[in-house]
Amino acid sequence: MQCLRRHFPGERGGCDDTSLHGGNCGGHFVRTGTEPHRVPRESDSVCHGTAELPFPSAKSVGQLIWDKAKDFLERAFTIIFVATIVIWFLQTFDLKLNVVTDSEKSLLALVGQWIAPLFGPLGFRTGGFLRR
Repeated sequence: MQCLRRHFPGERGGCDDTSLHGGNCGGHFVRTGTEPHRVPRESDSVCHGTAELPFPSAKSVGQLIWDKAKDFLERAFTIIFVATIVIWFLQTFDLKLNVVTDSEKSLLALVGQWIAPLFGPLGFRTGGFLRR
């Protein structure tokens, strides 16, 4: 792949201190207007010394996708597992850590009663789900 050759202002082929660039001299879109117009030369390249990158192989792309998917699944599993344990605990015990037989007396019901007024303006009433 060959570097794009453009003619930009500046004495070093476009990478002067007054132009904006993102580290690899790829963003020469601002001109200050103080530089004289120059005729482009063969050595004026946007990619000053940037090495060409090889095209990624199917194996490396597949390995990268697998690593990203594996990381995502590990994190998702951890969050879901911890949330399941917390919900189970709150649903099973009361304030004195006794096992409840009626779910209305559980810690989860108590937490639900505390946060129910916050969801009232959204249409969730304490008497039922979306009661009008």
